[in-house]
Amino acid sequence: MIPGPHRLIPTGKRKGQNPSVASIYRALAEHAKREAYPEAVEQAHVDFAALQVGEVPGPRPATPDRASL
Repeated sequence: MIPGPHRLIPTGKRKGQNPSVASIYRALAEHAKREAYPEAVEQAHVDFAALQVGEVPGPRPATPDRASL
């Protein structure tokens, strides 16, 4: 793999170094999860914003599980 600025660690103790293989796989898995459940990511952002202003998010309506579809 050819090093590039988009594959360097931007912050922290290893700033400017290439990520480990484990870090790359972890990032790919996280990305896949976000792509598979975009509505969950959006709801998490809404809940977090509500917590920041002191609101407590209420229960969510039941949604069908993707595995059962």
